[in-house]
Amino acid sequence: MNQRKSSTLLGIILLYSASLTACGEEGNTPDIARRISLSDSTASSLHALGPELWLAGPTRIVHLDSAGQQVAHLDFPGTPEAGAEILGDAAGMLFFRVGPALGALAPGRDSLRVGAPIGKTDALTLDPLGRFAYQSGGHGAITAHEAETLRPVWGWPALGGLSEGIALSPEGDRLYQAVAPKDGQRLLLVRDLQTGRILRQIEVEGEVRRMAMATDGGIYVVESHRGDADVVRYTWAGGTLAEQWRTVLSGIEPASNTQLHTAPSGQLLAVLTPENEEGLHILDAETGVMLGQVAGPARDVAFRSTGEILLLVPGEIHQLETIGQ
Repeated sequence: MNQRKSSTLLGIILLYSASLTACGEEGNTPDIARRISLSDSTASSLHALGPELWLAGPTRIVHLDSAGQQVAHLDFPGTPEAGAEILGDAAGMLFFRVGPALGALAPGRDSLRVGAPIGKTDALTLDPLGRFAYQSGGHGAITAHEAETLRPVWGWPALGGLSEGIALSPEGDRLYQAVAPKDGQRLLLVRDLQTGRILRQIEVEGEVRRMAMATDGGIYVVESHRGDADVVRYTWAGGTLAEQWRTVLSGIEPASNTQLHTAPSGQLLAVLTPENEEGLHILDAETGVMLGQVAGPARDVAFRSTGEILLLVPGEIHQLETIGQ
């Protein structure tokens, strides 16, 4: 009996020690494994497509090879106030917010297609199957733009509240929409993509600044709540939407341009508010535990397909040492 008690006590001590070690890892700063110098220091948006990189700035989109060497660039009419933001890729196509319009580019072609005008604050998301780009306007209406032509082809009517964010499930069958009614509680909706019908809804505590899908069909949300940035994971299982965990990044006020990205492995989250001195936060996607931080203002963050984190700073891209994978 005493031997059993001793074994149990030893197990508790080892478990507690491991817990302390894990907590001690919070706030670690990953080293820079590689620096890629850029000839143009004005780029503000970064995206990795396969081994190659894409940058966008006030008047130019730049294509870099896997070694960081410039392959090509594409100039477009613009101003520093408008510029271009890379929204992501789907089915081999790159999608952009180009000033007040939606744009698309097929790598290997030398022309950028520009589609219908979109609002400056409209939420946008991409169909993982590459069929449509979805836009949500100020009153909660949803418009689907055909990926090939960028023409609006169908939509759902307004909900009567501000749409703060949208995201599409990996299966392409559900659309998540954060809505802020004029008089009422903010809501996170799960909608059937075929009909627009609301399947489930849950109240959210703060203003939704960014949304990103988990590889298992859950969703991550950055909320602005009482002056802090709350990073929240919601799960979707058995037709039920529920909060799984919430990590508070104290003293960080997220903005409309806050970035939230999931690693290809699904194991890491990268959270960055551009030009904020608190810099990049790296979280364990399953638990919400903070694994690392890179302080100092940066402009954008992206994951390579192989999992490395890329951080865009003026004049350089920093590839960070692998962490937590």
